Parts: sequence; structure tokens; C-alpha cells
Amino acid sequence: MLTGETDAFLIDSFKSLQQKFIVPESQEVSEFLFDFQDLMPFLEEVHSALRPIFPTEQLSLKLIDDGSEAAELALFVHVDGEPFTELERLSNFQESWW
Repeated sequence: MLTGETDAFLIDSFKSLQQKFIVPESQEVSEFLFDFQDLMPFLEEVHSALRPIFPTEQLSLKLIDDGSEAAELALFVHVDGEPFTELERLSNFQESWW
């Protein structure tokens, strides 16, 4: 259960992420992010880096948990262009980000 100023900050941080990313399973993702708090500012940074290359595409967060290993958080960029063009945009993001 969340209590105190730190937890209020975490809740506000998650709400900020929900404005930037679609989070279909918000309860599971929020619990994961509260456990791995350092990911929240990182995701804000990733969002800022993605937007110049993918300005209007939907971005979503999903928790991947197949039960065999530790759960992982995945970020999806929903594109609908030609595959070659979208792969080129992804490559541009990778070059600018890393």
C-alpha cells in the first residue's frame, strides 16, 4: 500500500507516464514501476527521444510475464507505415538514442 510523500510522488510520476503512453494493464504496470522506480524518469526520457522521430504514433507500455522468468516491461511504438520506412525510422532512433 502506498503512503507518504514519496509514494504520492510515485503516483504523480505514473500519472504523467499515463498521459504519454497507453497503459492497458495500468495496475500491473504501476506495481512494477513502483518496484523499479528508476524506470519512471528513464521512460520520460525515452518518450522525449521518441517523439521527434515518431511524433504522432501511439506509444504503449505492457508488462510481459510468462511466468518462467522475471517480468519485463515492454514499450511499443504503434506504426502503420511501410515496413522499410518504419525500420529506417527505428534505426534513426537507435542511432540518435544510443
